[in-house]
Amino acid sequence: MELIPMKSVDVPAKVSKSEYIFWIDLMKGSAIIGIVLFHLFQNYPDPSNVIQTLARIGAKIGFAGVDIFFLIAGFNISYSFCKKGVREFKFPQFNWLAWLTARGKRLYPTYFLACLFVLLTYWVSAYQVCSPLTPNFWLSLSGLTGYIFQCFNPGFWFFTVILEAYLITPILFSVTNGNLNKLLILTFFLATTTKILCYVFPESSAAYGFVLQNNFIGSYIGQYGLGLYLGIDYFNSSSQFSKTSLYFTVASSVVALILYIQLSMSGQDFRYMAGFDLVFTPALFFTAYYLCKTVFVNFKAWPIFRELDIAVRWTGQQSYQIYLVHQPLLFVILAPMVSWIKFDDHVEVLSVCLVALILLTFYVYLFISLERQLNRLALKKIS
Repeated sequence: MELIPMKSVDVPAKVSKSEYIFWIDLMKGSAIIGIVLFHLFQNYPDPSNVIQTLARIGAKIGFAGVDIFFLIAGFNISYSFCKKGVREFKFPQFNWLAWLTARGKRLYPTYFLACLFVLLTYWVSAYQVCSPLTPNFWLSLSGLTGYIFQCFNPGFWFFTVILEAYLITPILFSVTNGNLNKLLILTFFLATTTKILCYVFPESSAAYGFVLQNNFIGSYIGQYGLGLYLGIDYFNSSSQFSKTSLYFTVASSVVALILYIQLSMSGQDFRYMAGFDLVFTPALFFTAYYLCKTVFVNFKAWPIFRELDIAVRWTGQQSYQIYLVHQPLLFVILAPMVSWIKFDDHVEVLSVCLVALILLTFYVYLFISLERQLNRLALKKIS
């Protein structure tokens, strides 16, 4: 990949600070839809062979979607730095404390509201969760548990890891002073170290499960660092990506795909998150990027597509909120629905899934509406 020193970045006049990058919302919207469907199939009680197959397929889509989220998180951060003309990243020159405070103000209010919303859902439905007297309950409320210690919503692991990504960002930029060469090397060194640990620890150990995924930023630091790189690349290449980035992605992905197929055909047991995620994520990202841009440009005049485009982009804009609250409702409603709806197996599965998605849509919309109303009241109070 082309090495881009961050300190040399200037703000071209042609780049507007208010530029809206539509494909990011399309990409996030598609990713969160795939993740929600995976969780629906994953949590379906007494699944049929069809549901089990969909869950296996959905798991791959879900893993890829999460990788894309962390890449986009890095992209948004570095791209925003470029637009603001930020060129010095040592602590004396850049106010990282103010930056982290702004990130915390964006993350924590929504997270605390999601905690309350989820706990009320459990209380109304009499769904059992861990006792408030346990340490894990308060750790979960603080947002610092990851997946392994989370006791009332496994989806909250995302908050923990994205918070850690923000906390480590000042260190990454300050150590490398924003030099993309050093930053990319550092993040991929950390990512490779995490993947090596996946092979060092026995699969039966708690340590293996911890480093494999969903517990700390080490599992996604490579994707996050790549996003930091691509944000600068996109900015410097006038709102597109350089050919160097594309060629490197194609070459590495082809090599990884050949190895992946060979392992699959030989029947060897391997995990996507134990290393293949690092090499496949760039290819998935660029494929999604070109699909979003091509579909948007070629079909945006179609009324049906226009409505779908609006819906998916809105979903992408609310993807953080959706990720936080969608799983608990599935825990609460799926088992009763399966016992109430009695049809032929395939009709039953289709009916349960459709009703669950409708209820989930209203549930998420209610949470988002509540969050917006509280934000309005907070702004009025401040003014």
